[in-house]
Amino acid sequence: MIAQLSDFIFPKVIAHRGAPCLAPENTTPALMAAIDAGALYIETDVQLASTGEACLFHDDNLERTSNGRGNFEVQRWQDIQQLDAGSWFDAGFKDTRIPLLAEWLQVAAQHRVGLNIEIKPSQQTQAVVDATHAVIDQYWSEELPPLIISSKSKQVLHYSAKIAPTVARGWVCTRWYFFGVKTLRQLGCVSLHIKHDFLSASRIKAVRDAGFHVLAYTVNDQARAQQLFDWGVSAIFSDNMRLITKFDGA
Repeated sequence: MIAQLSDFIFPKVIAHRGAPCLAPENTTPALMAAIDAGALYIETDVQLASTGEACLFHDDNLERTSNGRGNFEVQRWQDIQQLDAGSWFDAGFKDTRIPLLAEWLQVAAQHRVGLNIEIKPSQQTQAVVDATHAVIDQYWSEELPPLIISSKSKQVLHYSAKIAPTVARGWVCTRWYFFGVKTLRQLGCVSLHIKHDFLSASRIKAVRDAGFHVLAYTVNDQARAQQLFDWGVSAIFSDNMRLITKFDGA
């Protein structure tokens, strides 16, 4: 989907889990709210149901963003699809369902917006990567904005590179690693995705000088976003849809 790593161009603002201040995160209403807000790229999280379906859900456990209980990966899809993933956010979203990745890909393709698909670390590395790329192959075409696969898991990124080498990859870090550039090269990534608190102008310059993008999460303050852009960050992940108008608006 991309010919050269250097060809990958990010918008300034990537909508984080859809528009999670406007609708329940990682649901189809959150995707549509982000699209309506003008998002050009939208981030979401993929996990595998025990029955093999690639689903969109962030947490290891169900409790925070649904009326379910227990670990996500041990749930069957037929049970997951019965859960209410909206009432925790607002009563107006009662009975909103946890979506399949296939649903988001079809909507995103229709509106020609890109997706950053973060594959969560899993005991089923090959299965979740295989399921993710199978759905991508079915619903995404070369004419659409290039997708990016990201993960904290090096195993996920290694295997993704093996089965889909032309799909861009990003390494998600929860802290600063001085060997990070070496890891980016080993994984064949285009970008480092890192918590903004760990960034400085010199650290960003080091990554960029090595040929990689720096993406910062999660940035909701306009002044902080501007500072990061001034330092050389390529894009931020944000819950604040007003930043899309500020930095990516026509």
